[in-house]
Amino acid sequence: MDSDNKGDVSTIAGGVALASAGDIVVVSPGAYNETVTVNKRLTIVGLGGRGAAFIEPSTAGAEGMQVTADDVTLINLGVASDDTGSYALNLNAVSRFRAHGCKFECASGASTICALLDGTATDQVGDALFSDCEFAWAAQGIVADASAYGVPTQIFVEGCKFHNITTAHIAENDADAWFTNLIVSDCVFEGDEAGAEPTDYIVVDHASSSGLFSGNRFAIATNATAKLTIGAQVMWVANATEAGWSTARPA
Repeated sequence: MDSDNKGDVSTIAGGVALASAGDIVVVSPGAYNETVTVNKRLTIVGLGGRGAAFIEPSTAGAEGMQVTADDVTLINLGVASDDTGSYALNLNAVSRFRAHGCKFECASGASTICALLDGTATDQVGDALFSDCEFAWAAQGIVADASAYGVPTQIFVEGCKFHNITTAHIAENDADAWFTNLIVSDCVFEGDEAGAEPTDYIVVDHASSSGLFSGNRFAIATNATAKLTIGAQVMWVANATEAGWSTARPA
């Protein structure tokens, strides 16, 4: 692993520690048994196919990555938690996060989350982009968390694939959480390998939730509220089910 030509180290955490803000950390293919905290502005690039460079901690309850700095970009990186970890990726009150061509996965336990959008008493996640990413093998995919400061805003999910998720692909974690300006476009939402559907595909139904779902494909027969639950301020524009393309709101 090379941290902007500053030398090779054997762990991703070591590359992050060696790098200066603004550097590019290049990760060689392989599984990295560690939890990584990204606490400075960096771009982390995994070499090889999607997820060939993969964070995969084995410590019981360990999460994969926590991002605590603004302007962090992940490219082609795999991030997983331990089988009993709560989440693969935690975005903790950061802005301008970008993930391109990445893979986020956990176990299929009752509370595992691929990507948790988390806040603090002084800030929340804002302007986050997931592009051409894969979310799999978890209870939930992308989850909005409430905080004393507020809720995630300007969250963009485009061209992503969700599969083998048991509870909900995109969701709000409790009655006090919602998304502001959640834009989900051109994504594929599948069931598991046997064709079983999750409990819900989408649960973005808080009265304050806002955003747009457009051009997405869902592996269900119709756009029924039993699987697709959206709030009054969330626009539903030309999404597809087995019944075809429709602009009708889930009902």
